[in-house]
Amino acid sequence: MKKSNIIYASIVGAIILAVILYFSLRHTEGDGHVHTDGETHTEESHSDEKEPTTIKEVELNEAQFKASSIELGTFSDKNLSEVIKANGYTKLPPQNQADVSVFTTGIVKTINVMEGQRVSKGQTIATIESPEFTKIQEAYLTSKSNLEYLKLEFERQKTLSDEEVNSKKVFQKTKSDYEIERARFNSLQKQLNTLHISGNGNTTATVPVIAPISGNITEIYIKIGSNDRNCSRCISITTNMQSI
Repeated sequence: MKKSNIIYASIVGAIILAVILYFSLRHTEGDGHVHTDGETHTEESHSDEKEPTTIKEVELNEAQFKASSIELGTFSDKNLSEVIKANGYTKLPPQNQADVSVFTTGIVKTINVMEGQRVSKGQTIATIESPEFTKIQEAYLTSKSNLEYLKLEFERQKTLSDEEVNSKKVFQKTKSDYEIERARFNSLQKQLNTLHISGNGNTTATVPVIAPISGNITEIYIKIGSNDRNCSRCISITTNMQSI
């Protein structure tokens, strides 16, 4: 009986020892540690790890930058190389269209442009000749001279009236004549400005036809030598800078 108990205890002890050794060996292989002489040493394995990649940068000094002919640019508008097909229409706003007009009778002396030609605002595109232009200038110069005289007379009569030397009636008559002549002078001056004629004393029978806007000549309705009364539409100009 005692002998069988000893055998049974030996078998159980062997089984327990085998289990302990089994789990000890699995622990040693799993964590990559090597145990010798009762001491534990750890060692990390880096054989399977990859070295991190680094970004390589190239630096140039000012001399190298100039020698390499490197140019820096910005965003810019360029024409597309491809054609985009679409349905629609374009329309010019009213301020991009103009009809050049002359509001007095005259004969077309010169035409300085052609259809399709580009013109600038203020450019002379034709000239008109008429004796009416000289009459307006003569009337302007006469009115200017009269206005200077009446202004002096008005100031003199005003002084006399303030001092009660002459009657109020004489002063009122002088004042009325002065104001009438001033209104006439201003009217003639506006007519000359409309015709682009200066009132410097040099009379001329030819007036320039000025382009009111910059653009392209689309239509010419006059001819050299034509006599159009109140040419309300001599030349048409359009610009497509703001087409919609």
